[in-house]
Amino acid sequence: MSASLNTLSGTFYRDLLYPVFKVKPSEPKALLIIKTLVVVFGTVSVLGVYVIKRFGNLVMIVAYCTGLTIGPVVGIFILGLLFPWATNKGAICGGLAGFLFVGWLTVANAIYKSYDHFVYPTKELRVDGCLHNFTAVPIPQVSDDSGIPYIYRITVSSTLEWE
Repeated sequence: MSASLNTLSGTFYRDLLYPVFKVKPSEPKALLIIKTLVVVFGTVSVLGVYVIKRFGNLVMIVAYCTGLTIGPVVGIFILGLLFPWATNKGAICGGLAGFLFVGWLTVANAIYKSYDHFVYPTKELRVDGCLHNFTAVPIPQVSDDSGIPYIYRITVSSTLEWE
């Protein structure tokens, strides 16, 4: 784990941070920056474990992240395709606004789901008129989600929602 964190921090520093500095930092200062990055990335990794534990399996988190990022990316693509006079600032502002709005919906939806405030309704199980002998299983009760705003009930993870 330490080798991965050190590699990630070194790569992040060398590829993303080092070119940004106008005055290049000295070796001790660069070492301090890399050590700080190790602590930050390690903290994010540990917090990620708690997020996965709280929100279910990793597949659902990937589906949420996919739904979160696809909307703004497609929006920026269509903006560039249909409006050639659009500026960089407009595309960045629109992409950030879309990302923040969908992020808000995604997080609220995940929080409501994690506390079992609502579940998606299932279809009724009926075997009337069937020629075969089936054993009917009682249908579980669907929770009352009348107190949850409709905007948080929508599926925000694109076509990757498995429920």
